[in-house]
Amino acid sequence: MEIKHIAVESNNKDDANLFYGNILGLEMKYSYKLNKDLCKKIFGISDAMDVIMYGNENINFEIFVNSNYKPFRTFQHICIQVENKADFISKCHKNNAKVNIIIKEDGKELYFVRDFSGNLFEVKF
Repeated sequence: MEIKHIAVESNNKDDANLFYGNILGLEMKYSYKLNKDLCKKIFGISDAMDVIMYGNENINFEIFVNSNYKPFRTFQHICIQVENKADFISKCHKNNAKVNIIIKEDGKELYFVRDFSGNLFEVKF
């Protein structure tokens, strides 16, 4: 088994590009519009939706651009591993994304960051 993509929502295309393109360094592979009939059949939402696929050889994110998206706090998060801690944190700061949760426990540091729409990422280095 393998994961083909992870789907998340974003408030707008610019925020999606800033986080998934600039900060995570993923390529925007393609975009499309999911028509409202198919959106209703699959997700029970009666709106057409712009969708953008970002990825690299290891991971793909399918971003549903939903200006009505309101994140809520749960335990849901996506854990990613990046190669260079200093570079990642620098990109976050340069693009105004806060690595806002740094937890030190049992001699380990746990890093969490939210994208610009509130999706939570655990970051391993």
